[in-house]
Amino acid sequence: KDTIIESVPDTAQVYRAAGLLSDHPGLKIARVTTVKETHDGIRKLIVRGEIENVASGPVPVPSLELTMLGEGADKLYEWTAAAATSQLGAGEKGRFTAVAHGFPEGVRDVKVSFTPPK
Repeated sequence: KDTIIESVPDTAQVYRAAGLLSDHPGLKIARVTTVKETHDGIRKLIVRGEIENVASGPVPVPSLELTMLGEGADKLYEWTAAAATSQLGAGEKGRFTAVAHGFPEGVRDVKVSFTPPK
């Protein structure tokens, strides 16, 4: 992928549209888990995961964009959450937790990505 992008820079847009290229190189989201809970009649969707710096130096950590997906990957709801840290050193890992209260019915999956750069 990197070789193709270096040779034909316009292909970066195709890879990005397919979700195969990050706007935040050097960071990787991993070990995402979701748990549905109900307390006092209020439903909560809790999303936890890990952010890893795979770069050779420090990298700023942007906010996270979470998208609840329904049947057929239909977008049901989106929200943002901050990571637990604003920067990770080379090889460091950080964790995140995001909670949605009263989420819509039919949630099948949650996609987690970094917010686009401004």
